[in-house]
Amino acid sequence: MVQVVLINIMNLYSNSNIKLVFSMRLVINLLILLIFLNTSNAQQTSQLGRILKTISVEETAGQNRQFEPVEILFNFRNHKFVNPEKQISIVEILDDENEKEIPCQIFDAEKKPDDRVLKFKVIFQVNILANGKKTYRIIYNSQMLNKFEYPPDLKVIGEGFGLIVENEYYRADLTPGEGPKKEPDSGQIREITIRGDLKKKLMRYDRRIHWSPNFIRTDNKIDQSIAHWENPENYTVEKGPIMCMTKRWGILKNFPEIFISAIYKFYAHLPYFVFSSRLEMKKDIYLDRLRNDEMTTDSIFTHFTFKRPSGEIFTLPFKNRQEILDKNPIEADAPWLFFYEPKQGFALGCIRLLYNNTNNCGIPSPTTGDYTKISDGAQGGKYWNRILILNESVLVPKGSIYAEKNAYIVFNKLSHSNLVDSLEYYEKCLDNPLQVTLAE
Repeated sequence: MVQVVLINIMNLYSNSNIKLVFSMRLVINLLILLIFLNTSNAQQTSQLGRILKTISVEETAGQNRQFEPVEILFNFRNHKFVNPEKQISIVEILDDENEKEIPCQIFDAEKKPDDRVLKFKVIFQVNILANGKKTYRIIYNSQMLNKFEYPPDLKVIGEGFGLIVENEYYRADLTPGEGPKKEPDSGQIREITIRGDLKKKLMRYDRRIHWSPNFIRTDNKIDQSIAHWENPENYTVEKGPIMCMTKRWGILKNFPEIFISAIYKFYAHLPYFVFSSRLEMKKDIYLDRLRNDEMTTDSIFTHFTFKRPSGEIFTLPFKNRQEILDKNPIEADAPWLFFYEPKQGFALGCIRLLYNNTNNCGIPSPTTGDYTKISDGAQGGKYWNRILILNESVLVPKGSIYAEKNAYIVFNKLSHSNLVDSLEYYEKCLDNPLQVTLAE
């Protein structure tokens, strides 16, 4: 390009009577600018294609991270993608001369009427030392990349939202099941198999193990939960090498006043999955019961451990729990809790990431006094849930909102002290996500 400009300038001098209106100083400045632009363009390419963004990832909580998910929203106003799943890749910068492609996944792509994509999210997983920093680049290649195959860890079986999702730590069954115990096709988790040397299936003989949110209306005492949500009217499913995500939203049968949304995210290489739900009242409704964050299992577990917001950690056998919990219930915002079986080291736990009952006007939605309850079920079953409304008719006005986000986690063959250490570690990681900075 610089040579073309020089030739054009020479032609103006030699072949034209037009008097040049710029001085040689301007010519020199123009050449310097062109050289700079050429250099900049050279820096904006990679072995795989054109660099769209540079991503800086920093660990600030003092925790080594393994396969930490990083999600980034990209909105390219001046660039339309035909197929970002094949045109986009992520590379990690190793040093000034070397880079390597890493697994990534495109999701939540927003298509325009011409089927081109302007906005999408990308997720990739990061291994980084405590207080470390890494640099990545998002690469565009219009020729459709033939991406290499990554070693599979996350496997997804089925279509729609009634899936079976598994990785090296667990197998989550979201199907309705078969035979006389077939459940409504709601997309909630029916059972979880803890994988490892000793496999253990977590299930409930008469229902799905992931049971809430659930509610009872005052006028006709209809008892319904998200597990009864037969064929949600709206849903999306995203599958890939990093994450399987299901989204469901709409109105539940028998509860036209309640709009509900629910999201599962299952990840490769990690022992937890994340679930979030949000209830919004579209009309006034009287409720006798309202609960969220509920897991229920058969009689495998004998003990449980929980952490209070103050940081105190308590461990109790189920049979002796009332002496302490009747006097001082587990808080609704307790950071984490888990059920465990000490002989073989199985555990199912929950790390609370979000608990918010504030409506759109900034006013708390009504409760009868919120707390976390540990209960006995039929045939020796055990379950925990967060009580929002219980045994009292409460007017829940239009606009009330109840939101939760939890990471459910499983362990196999761990001592109790290692279980506590693991919950503490994942709590710190999830409460302190990696810091991401974007540059052009």
